[in-house]
Amino acid sequence: MRDEHYREHLAIEIQEIPGVEDPEKDEIQPLLFDLVKADKVDAVRALQKQFLALPRGDEDALRKHAASFGSTAMIDLIMSFQKTNYLADFLRAAVQAGNNDIFKHLLARRQDHGTVMYPSEYPWILMDILASDSEDLFEAWENYVDIDMTTCDDHMRKKRLKYYSGQKLIGATAGHPGRENCLLSIWERIGLLKSSNRTSLGSALVNVAATTCSVKLARHLVSYGAEVDYRLSDRYLTPLHHAARQDSAAAAEMMQYLLLQGADPELDAGRSGLGIRDEKGAKAISKWLGMTWDEVVAKAKEERSEIKEQSVQSWQPGSST
Repeated sequence: MRDEHYREHLAIEIQEIPGVEDPEKDEIQPLLFDLVKADKVDAVRALQKQFLALPRGDEDALRKHAASFGSTAMIDLIMSFQKTNYLADFLRAAVQAGNNDIFKHLLARRQDHGTVMYPSEYPWILMDILASDSEDLFEAWENYVDIDMTTCDDHMRKKRLKYYSGQKLIGATAGHPGRENCLLSIWERIGLLKSSNRTSLGSALVNVAATTCSVKLARHLVSYGAEVDYRLSDRYLTPLHHAARQDSAAAAEMMQYLLLQGADPELDAGRSGLGIRDEKGAKAISKWLGMTWDEVVAKAKEERSEIKEQSVQSWQPGSST
């Protein structure tokens, strides 16, 4: 009796949308889109064979459609159909559609079932979350980060430091103090700011200088030990040189900050045809700070000397250092 009742219910469910009872091949894809959006779970289940016969691109599009508009029951069904278990595209689709419940459900699925998601995809997901300005989504991602960091080895931990401090992700915070705060929160959670890894901290500072020129982000990195003149070799640009390539108020403030922190204005790079002072940002710095490049360099040097002198004068014999 139970099976008979289920079949009757399923027949009614399928027949609610015209054509689903015996769809033509070219009707399958648009029909499945309609069924997913209408949350007709049993009808989609009945068309599993047709679903899996779709071209791979159509399959992926339907899964993203389910992540965007479907229920948790629908996404579980669709995920059970799929030939791969990569979650990043579905998570991004859920974020972009504002389907917070599905986003959190998919994260829980990742944690509970070990569904594959590559760390290199994390920045793209976080960029979408930042763009959404959703505190709910960001909190869910923070919780995921905490769990993720406890389950990875040292090698994978270093990869996460790299991925979460890349230029694309840092660039996504430009002009948005709230997004900068979110990024700083992630950096703290993954241990970037407390990392003794010279490369991780230095590379993050380089990436800030090459993108947003955020003094706020730079200050946090430097306070935790990032080298102001960090670069992979003398063929690469220092943070100061990266900032000098940009003609903006933020870049001017970044150059001034780095010089005050002791950045060397004469460290030119073999890869660059121009010295730092000859880059457009350095040449136009007076437009933003009211001082020429040489004046900014001289003032920074003077202020650093004064700070050093005050430090020496404040030291008393027998005091702790």
